[in-house]
Amino acid sequence: MATTSNQISFYAYKEPTITAELTMIDNGPRTAESTIEQQECEITEEINETFYFIDYAKLVTTEMLEQLENNKNKELSLDNIDSLVITNPRHPKFEIGQIYKDKATLKSFLSYFAITNHFQYKVFKSCSREYSIICLEKNCKFSDQQQATSKLIGNYIKPKFLNLKTTCTPLDIKGDLNDRYSIKMNYRKAWRSKEHALNKLRGNAKESYNLIPSYLYMLQKTNPGTIVDIEKGEDKSLLFLFMALNASLRGWEKCKPIIVVDGTFLKSAYGGTLLSASAQDARGKIFPLAFYMEDSENNKSWEWFFTKLRAAYGVREDQCIISDRHESIIKATNKVFPKITHGYCMFHLLRNLKTTYKKHAKEYSKIGYHKWSRFYSKNKRYSVMTSNIAESLNAATVAAREVPVTILLECLHGLLQDWTYTNRKLDQKTMTRLTPVAKQALTNNFVYSLRLTVKPANEYLFEVFKEDKSWIVNLKERICT
Repeated sequence: MATTSNQISFYAYKEPTITAELTMIDNGPRTAESTIEQQECEITEEINETFYFIDYAKLVTTEMLEQLENNKNKELSLDNIDSLVITNPRHPKFEIGQIYKDKATLKSFLSYFAITNHFQYKVFKSCSREYSIICLEKNCKFSDQQQATSKLIGNYIKPKFLNLKTTCTPLDIKGDLNDRYSIKMNYRKAWRSKEHALNKLRGNAKESYNLIPSYLYMLQKTNPGTIVDIEKGEDKSLLFLFMALNASLRGWEKCKPIIVVDGTFLKSAYGGTLLSASAQDARGKIFPLAFYMEDSENNKSWEWFFTKLRAAYGVREDQCIISDRHESIIKATNKVFPKITHGYCMFHLLRNLKTTYKKHAKEYSKIGYHKWSRFYSKNKRYSVMTSNIAESLNAATVAAREVPVTILLECLHGLLQDWTYTNRKLDQKTMTRLTPVAKQALTNNFVYSLRLTVKPANEYLFEVFKEDKSWIVNLKERICT
């Protein structure tokens, strides 16, 4: 192969496989007939890249639950290297007589092989029966390699984005490809490669909105009793989306009557806000009730959310809503839940007090003790003094908030499903009538009581001593001095 240019030809062999053959050709001028023949055989090929967002959403859900091991980005390997049909585009060897799965696999293999071995080629003939390439030997500059397209690089770096917590910038891509394969590219090409990898893996953000109606339809079909609702604008754009799964609706009656609401930003291409309503089960675990997506937090959106929330869950005795002091939440709560106690998160209140007390001292004095004090609260708050439930839920969905909207919905569905299954398994192991939290509290109180001296005055009045201190306990009135 040292005399003239080398031509490698691939012929169709028992469709859809393709076999390779190596021949020698002359560098002489090509005739007009051969040029016409080549033009007739040239075809444009598009690789069908079917995007399954549900499969990807399951992966993201697993990451949120921290059950996925760290992705080591290992190179793909063949199950059987000696297999006759090559399906791996990164097959390590190139030999005469090889059979490839299809033309798309062949073209990907040639590109990877050229990059790995630092050479270039050009397509001599391409049709449904034959695919021939010619190696370029004269003045071959690998830094300008034609085979290192943004699409090919995107397929190569795709495993880097399986874990959403991994940060990979275009500069990182440039450095990695240069270190491994001596490929020099500009920033724009690295950015296009990253976008191709993200679109291939997560789908297109704009097209994801078109999948919402069909996804919600199938969600109700597979989860009977689930409540969903959508409101669109005059231009058919999405304004509000409400989702309450059947598992949440059925479990609400067994939860503490405390609902914590909060909102967080979406980081996808079109942004938006994700609102959530959560409670705690008897074990004290987070129990998501409903999710709601909108363009921004405002009076109308919060009122719409609370209206749907009340229609789905109703109102329970001694129910209480906990949130920060967002003006829209206050107005919507007073309008939709006028008879329900609305308490404030003590953490947000304390933080605002430290930063803006001098400017708004009079305003804070008008808040009222019943809004943040458990003692003055009209209803029991069950020691829920902050909105940590909602903040924990936001932290669990931080990775999913970067993906397109349909994947986000599936991630939320998968998150609730996994949490429900895990908590149910834990509850099945409970051997007493009390939850582990209540049992531990009673055990701690019992141990503490061993250091006390109790003298009864009658059936319900007792005097309790500890060292130089004493208390009067009235069991009938449930008070202690």
